[in-house]
Amino acid sequence: MTNENKYERQYKLHTVEGVKRFYDDLLTLKEARFFGGDFELSDMLLDFDSAVERCLTKRQKQITELYYLQGLNSLKISRELSITHQTILEHLHTAYKNLASYHLLERNKYND
Repeated sequence: MTNENKYERQYKLHTVEGVKRFYDDLLTLKEARFFGGDFELSDMLLDFDSAVERCLTKRQKQITELYYLQGLNSLKISRELSITHQTILEHLHTAYKNLASYHLLERNKYND
């Protein structure tokens, strides 16, 4: 049995769906960290940022930032970066998969 906190149970970052949900709520979570003084959330956000730095390419980081932090949709990003809409979607999906794989490896490391 793992010692998961409520955010780890809610987001399950070791899954693609959990990573996507976390990204969908990222701005709200970052805001809640400051207003709620929630140390578990702060730790999770720091760990997530570290995972992003370790396992996403420069392009994946750029696209996830534009999409989730700046609120641009995939069509606007594709125009801004001069790449296809499909390529944007592929970068996003690959980023989710990379982050989920990283978190799964980390989770297994601490559960062994």
